[in-house]
Amino acid sequence: MLGYVAAQMNAAGKAFDAVFHLPYWLGVLIGAGVILVYTVTGGFRAVCWTDIVQASFMFIALLVMPVITFVKIGGWEQFVQAAEDSSTHILTFAGGKTGFAAFGFILGLLGIGFGYPGQPHILARFMAAKDTRTVKQGGMIAITWMTLVYIGAIFFGMFAHILFGVMNDPEQALPRAVSEFLPPILGGFVVAAIVSAICSTADSQLIVVSSTISRDILPMFRKGKAVDAATSYRQTVVVDRAALIILTLLSVFFALSKNRVIFQFVLYAWSALGASFGPVVILGLLWKKANRAGAIAGMITGSVVTVVWRNIPVLKGAMYELVPAFVLAFLAVWLVSVITSPKGDG
Repeated sequence: MLGYVAAQMNAAGKAFDAVFHLPYWLGVLIGAGVILVYTVTGGFRAVCWTDIVQASFMFIALLVMPVITFVKIGGWEQFVQAAEDSSTHILTFAGGKTGFAAFGFILGLLGIGFGYPGQPHILARFMAAKDTRTVKQGGMIAITWMTLVYIGAIFFGMFAHILFGVMNDPEQALPRAVSEFLPPILGGFVVAAIVSAICSTADSQLIVVSSTISRDILPMFRKGKAVDAATSYRQTVVVDRAALIILTLLSVFFALSKNRVIFQFVLYAWSALGASFGPVVILGLLWKKANRAGAIAGMITGSVVTVVWRNIPVLKGAMYELVPAFVLAFLAVWLVSVITSPKGDG
């Protein structure tokens, strides 16, 4: 989770650098400061309400910017001609890859979806829902939002490639388009959308980790101690806020250590969390025979396979590490649960 939050701080540094030409380190500190202030003061409720506004900003920006860049190109025929002339395979389904390489590329990207059941900051939203009807409504809204936003992001990426060519840092494409094509007022709106994407992820992750420390770990140290309700509440709040501040500072330090490729940084953290916890959550909910030993085996398998696969160039190039890590973790939960369950159980 720390690496995931650091990726958001990394994004803040890049955004402020590209749009306002501020030093990378200063952008990281500004992003961290904004997130920390409203997360510490408002807690989970503030995070949920700000997510609504942030999602709205992101939605509008990723519908408007593809249209603006499309107009700048001159139309669809001009785009197709320029894409064919660029020889970058941006119009092919697998990016020019063929055979097993294409299969691994497509399966790996589709496999990103495996990570959702294992993301603590996403599961917290389900836990906070008041009833099943709310979960279903939220699911429909989320799927509609994601479909439109992803389509907008894909087309913007292709159009930006035609307009800007090969960039040293492709993740600067959106800030660059804002600087070149929009008046200051509209540009500020899109910058707000970029920062919103950063905030809406980082604040949720910080809240989940800090609440785990204050509400799961702290009570372990209170066992056998007589603590009244008022004192318990104050201790929980203090630990919760302290954890938020410490985690933010650590993520800032991590982000300042290196200016990384955000997408790859996020995918690594996404895989580690998704493969470690996803199979445990799914089998824990749907299979009565899943047990503690199986859960531990699945978490260890998911995290270890992610790290090993990621750091072997041949494997990393063949497929996104989440897919094999998730499958093997799933098998580990099932196999160990079967082996360790009492005979006749389940």
